[in-house]
Amino acid sequence: MMQPTQEYIRRLQKKRNAGTEDCVLSSDLGRELGITALDLHHYLIDVGFLYREYSTRELKLCKRYAGMGYAKTRSLFRYNAKGDLIEKRFPVWTAKGQAYIKKLITGKTKSNLKGRLKEGDVKQMRNKWRN
Repeated sequence: MMQPTQEYIRRLQKKRNAGTEDCVLSSDLGRELGITALDLHHYLIDVGFLYREYSTRELKLCKRYAGMGYAKTRSLFRYNAKGDLIEKRFPVWTAKGQAYIKKLITGKTKSNLKGRLKEGDVKQMRNKWRN
């Protein structure tokens, strides 16, 4: 099987990621909040803001929040062990999404989501999700 050229992959990635240049990765947002991207994702899943699609394992906004301008999708292309080109998609956060997540975590939002992250909960979250 012939693999696509690197130039083709670069062009494809640039086209798919157009419009996400002003967005922030979960790792950067988590760092700003003092937690890892993994912990941030687990928290957002727990409170019903994100879910992981079963078939593709992609993180997506729940229906209630989709289309509200909180996130955009960015793509990354890699080769798997068989040599096939695989596209991985993940959310990146707009300014509106960053502000909402920060309010959600600090408990200053009027949302009726289940939980709020308080000081000291980060360590407890890490232990829960890693065990």
